[in-house]
Amino acid sequence: MIKKIIMPSAGQTTNTATVTKLSVKVGDEIKRGQVVAEVETDKATLPIESYAEGYICEVHVKEFDVIDAGTPLFSVGSRDDLAAAQNPLKQAPAEKEPIIPAKEQTTAEIPAAPIPAAAKTPDAQHVATPAMPGAKKLAAELGINIASVAPSNGSFIKTADVRSAADKKPAAPFVTHSADFSVLRDYISYITEVIGVPSAAVTVWRGHEELFFCKSGVMDRKTNEPIRRDALYYMYSCSKVVTCIAALQQLERGKFLLLDPVSNYLPEYADVRVGHGGYTVPPKQPMLIRDLFTMSSGLTYNLATVQINDVVVSSGKRCPTREVAKAIAASPLSFDPSTRYLYSLSHDVLAALVEVISGMRFSDYVKKNIFDPLGMKDSCFHIENIDISRMAAQYRYNEKTKLAEQIPLTNSYVIGTEYDSGGAGIISSLDDYILFADALACRGRGATGARIISPSTIDLMRENQLDPLRMEDFHRAFTQFRGYGYGLGVRTLIDRTAGSLSPLGEFGWGGAAGSYLLADPSNELSICYVQHMLNNQERIIHPRLRNITYASLGL
Repeated sequence: MIKKIIMPSAGQTTNTATVTKLSVKVGDEIKRGQVVAEVETDKATLPIESYAEGYICEVHVKEFDVIDAGTPLFSVGSRDDLAAAQNPLKQAPAEKEPIIPAKEQTTAEIPAAPIPAAAKTPDAQHVATPAMPGAKKLAAELGINIASVAPSNGSFIKTADVRSAADKKPAAPFVTHSADFSVLRDYISYITEVIGVPSAAVTVWRGHEELFFCKSGVMDRKTNEPIRRDALYYMYSCSKVVTCIAALQQLERGKFLLLDPVSNYLPEYADVRVGHGGYTVPPKQPMLIRDLFTMSSGLTYNLATVQINDVVVSSGKRCPTREVAKAIAASPLSFDPSTRYLYSLSHDVLAALVEVISGMRFSDYVKKNIFDPLGMKDSCFHIENIDISRMAAQYRYNEKTKLAEQIPLTNSYVIGTEYDSGGAGIISSLDDYILFADALACRGRGATGARIISPSTIDLMRENQLDPLRMEDFHRAFTQFRGYGYGLGVRTLIDRTAGSLSPLGEFGWGGAAGSYLLADPSNELSICYVQHMLNNQERIIHPRLRNITYASLGL
């Protein structure tokens, strides 16, 4: 029986990859779990492992081919299948499966909306007490007289000291009539009518109050029903911010320290190995919990390993989160922990960590400690738990045709009914997720009055954690984040010279289908934007959405 080895979903924004190495050829005998090829996505080089044993009967791709998830790579069969494939005259010719055409990775043809000019930043003042450069820049950004800032350590003024001073400063009153959201409203229409996203919606809040809401497009192009305000979406990687807050709650309760080895809580991570070509070696240092937050663990975003497939089969497709985390530990690391940045399954493992420490299933923990306190009634982890009629149709943008093509309403990162993916598992609505963003912008306190996290932990979360080498990795993976660093699971603005109109310390993240979360504690401002299109064009949409919003508010 012929089996196909296909390109898996690699956990990247586009699910597109380049074949960089073919390790086997027609006639080779392979074993289950053997690496048969390597592919390079926009964020990582990934090994492709065989699920099958037998002989390579056909190779469907060439090195340097650009392929999509689902593209067949090899046909594997018995010795008789190999003989038949090598002697086609002895059998009826079989119709070859079509290869999915490669996508052209260009966005140059999409016109850009005009971006408002940035306001001038006041110069930082010189003071007798020395101040770190970042503290001076932040003080100037927030309009704080740095001479009035008291250093916490008695010798140097740090960014945390400036933020503390800003917290004590009365918030400037917001005059509603000074805001003009006409450009933002036009931009939401532009996203659907010109860029071609089937639907788009945004809400802007300040200090627990909504300032603006707008939507455009349809629930489903087949029915042309206008997009509902209460539509539901896969939030994909916007889930990561919730997961990191859940883990930071445990930090606040003294359940772990950031510099603790992961293996203290998940014992299988004591035995991880680092891949070096065809062999593995022990890591030079243990994987730390901080490495999970900062995507510095060495893990990859490969959910298609033999070990994970074994969990899928043995659990009857339930895939409990804790069991998947054990399977993730069995794959070689891409590098020694703490040395590089690679977008990965780290936050999925962080969810398993929360399960072990709290003694609760991760989805139950999040509901009890985040969703319910904030009044997020629409948010959950599995499509079986929602009213499917409210789910917006899902699309994928085709770079070649410049069209959004409808795809099944599935999430490839949720591999089982009990897999609460900390990295990509949440389903939510615009009005629910803004409640979470608002709580972050208001330094941990939600519109209900409930506090889910402390102000000092919010500040820790948005401190850049990356050294220069890892910053290069980060900016290589996410070119739209020039000017941002990476904190404990979030982008965080550390340099406005790349063109952001938001202030230093603004933070958040986005999702594969285009969702976007922004929290700005200095202004108690939050933005939540939703769409439902993979290959989401976020490099075009999100920075403009941010800048237009700040210009609309006159900030």
